[in-house]
Amino acid sequence: MTNLKPVQKPIAYDSNSVLNPIAPILLVIAGAALLLEALFQLTDRGIIGGDGALAWRLEAIQNFGFFDGVFEHFRTNGLEAFLSQPKLALSFITYPFLHWSIPDALIGAAIFLAFGRMVSLRFSIWATLALFGAGILVAGLAYGLVSSSGQPMIGLFEPSCALIGGYCWTEYRFRKFQGEPVWPAFRILIFLAIFNLVAYLFLQPNDYWVGQLAAFATGFGLSYMLAPGAARRIIERLRGG
Repeated sequence: MTNLKPVQKPIAYDSNSVLNPIAPILLVIAGAALLLEALFQLTDRGIIGGDGALAWRLEAIQNFGFFDGVFEHFRTNGLEAFLSQPKLALSFITYPFLHWSIPDALIGAAIFLAFGRMVSLRFSIWATLALFGAGILVAGLAYGLVSSSGQPMIGLFEPSCALIGGYCWTEYRFRKFQGEPVWPAFRILIFLAIFNLVAYLFLQPNDYWVGQLAAFATGFGLSYMLAPGAARRIIERLRGG
């Protein structure tokens, strides 16, 4: 029979530190998105680039945002479309770095850093990046499959839902081990559902929730394989241990 080791609390936090550590690579990713937004703010105001730069944001979104039409194009034409139009293929990984506005970019970066930090304290940084990378791809694929709105999906928030899924998994495992109710581990998911419902009913309707839900489920599911000791546990289960 497998010996169970004590489960640590899902969040490591040093109450004596004003700023708890964030992995440098996470700062680089968030910083790249914020620097790009700062550039667009300067061009939107005509501070740099002149009149010709006023459309840089829209051109960047058009070229590197994720559109459901681009996904349908690749799905119809297959691998040949990827090879013949690499710039379109890049939209599968570039859309998180584009935002509509400063608040959009700041909220996306804050959520990415907050949950990226919390997940990286429990997992390795490589596992954290794997969750985020999977969230980028799966959120795009799900949005492309379901949406027909023609609206581009951009921003850090949707793929960061994979990190939220990873964080909820650590909460779920901790509560299950402690014999506590597990539903509070999914409070964030409930909040996201309510937020998206309100946004859909009273603000501009969109299909971004599809990407968010897909990324969350991906992050939660992959955490079983990426958490510390996961490979050993999987092997022991396969052996009937």
